[in-house]
Amino acid sequence: KGTKDIWLIKTDNNGDLEWQNAIGSLSIDSPNSAIYTSDGGYLVGAYSVSDVNGDKTEESNGLSDYWIIKLDLNGNIIWDRSIGGSGSETFTVLKETPDNGYVLGGHSDSNISGDKSEDSRGNIDFWVVKINQSGDIQWDRTLGDVGEDRLLGMDITTAGNILVGGTSYNYLSGDRTVRSNGREFWLISLDASGEIINETTINAYANDRLAKLTATSDGGAIACLSSNSGEGLDKSETGINQDEDIWVIKIKPSINFP
Repeated sequence: KGTKDIWLIKTDNNGDLEWQNAIGSLSIDSPNSAIYTSDGGYLVGAYSVSDVNGDKTEESNGLSDYWIIKLDLNGNIIWDRSIGGSGSETFTVLKETPDNGYVLGGHSDSNISGDKSEDSRGNIDFWVVKINQSGDIQWDRTLGDVGEDRLLGMDITTAGNILVGGTSYNYLSGDRTVRSNGREFWLISLDASGEIINETTINAYANDRLAKLTATSDGGAIACLSSNSGEGLDKSETGINQDEDIWVIKIKPSINFP
């Protein structure tokens, strides 16, 4: 459709093609997450810089938006939503919620504008958006400090709360009440209304980037990161090679992420 599209491919259990769909606009549309939904369709989340054209039915709110697309079982578009503020929003991950709605996660540098109801905390913030089954916004939450905070992982807990995590820096301001050392992994638990339940930081001496966050049935979580840190702080083992390693962390239920 343009510079870069979303390409969806559905195969059967043997890997044989059942259908495919190229979804996009005249500019850049880059997907980061897709899920099978309880109504028998699919939901796709992408980063988009386009206005109305191609498959995009809503204008951009600013420099870039979350672009959320609902599909039926055969990959046909049911609806799409452009969600963002006047600045730049980068979409990362989406999950279905117990009420059959969806929660969207990424990061934003926008102040109050467009779909964004809260000002930036200072630079780039976590931005969490709750939508209903039709794609209408129910609430949004900006989470951050005066530095750079990038949401990279999210999951729904067994209690229906929202667990979000990503990269943050050591600035005790805004929504940060836990201080550690330099760049770190920041983990926050939100209730179903987007209010903060608890937060913690996990820290090493170098740059560690979250790749996957999964809530566990015991009330804790597992985080998988790429890491080039040595042993120290919250990291109990030194690196295996001179580049990056996989760093897997089990977070205890005592951290209180119900």
